[in-house]
Amino acid sequence: MRKKKDQVVIKDEELTPTVLFTIKEKKGGLLWVALLFALFIGLVYFLPDLSDMYQQYKNKNKPSLPLVNQSGDNTPDEEEQVEVEERVKYPYAADLKIETDDFVMDSFNLANNTLTFSLTNKKDSVVDLRNQNYFLSIYQSEGKGDSLVKRLKIAEDSFDLNETKSYSYPVNSTSISYFYLDKLEESAYPEFTLTKTEDGIATLTCTKDNSTLTYTFNNDNLNTIREIVRGDINATNYQSDLASFQTKSTNYNLVNGVSSTFSSSDTGFIYSVTIDLTKANIRSLDDIRFYSQDTKANVVKFEMEGRNYTCS
Repeated sequence: MRKKKDQVVIKDEELTPTVLFTIKEKKGGLLWVALLFALFIGLVYFLPDLSDMYQQYKNKNKPSLPLVNQSGDNTPDEEEQVEVEERVKYPYAADLKIETDDFVMDSFNLANNTLTFSLTNKKDSVVDLRNQNYFLSIYQSEGKGDSLVKRLKIAEDSFDLNETKSYSYPVNSTSISYFYLDKLEESAYPEFTLTKTEDGIATLTCTKDNSTLTYTFNNDNLNTIREIVRGDINATNYQSDLASFQTKSTNYNLVNGVSSTFSSSDTGFIYSVTIDLTKANIRSLDDIRFYSQDTKANVVKFEMEGRNYTCS
């Protein structure tokens, strides 16, 4: 017996929508939107301040290097600090050894206000440390507390395999308690501002022994260097210095952007060189005291004082 099929009838009628649920709009919805928008605007406005607060919290326990007070009392300037990531104290001793990834320092000795030590290349290749910015901070412990005697910029040389070099530095102290050795980035140097003329020109003068270097800045950027050296005929190394600076003057006059003069008399000699950094290739001069164009004053001052120059 055949089953009876239900007949399907398709009607051409408009569909009737089915309501699953309804959403009731609450009063005050626009107020919440306005509050959220105001909160977002406030967050964007105060974001720089929040970032500064975070950095201060992050760095509140970060160690720092005090600066040597140039007035001579060795009291660090509390407002000018050099930030460092980590510091290791090395008590002074004749058998002290300080090791880095690049070199070993040893044979420390302090006599007649002069500190001497040796530095040996520990790598299996030639090492050029002239741009590595190593600073040796020298401290003395006193009854009133520890004081920074001097900060020296060291290891500004190129070393052959296993080569050892000896160094000596004058220090204004008859005793040393301990050292810190820091490798610094220029961004960690303390700030320093020169007084500028109405045209934006400022100068920094650094002197040591018979040498005077004048650095001229235009709107805080270095653009000219001038050095004057006065040789005294009674100096121990006068004859060798006379020949050396005369040759240097001749060679510098062959370099684009560099001009030099040399003269001698019965009392000594005067040598000068002026470098226009907008034209000269500073690397060809091969002198760590000659900085590239646009170098900032705080970099020049901090590093030159680390070389025992007095800068102002």
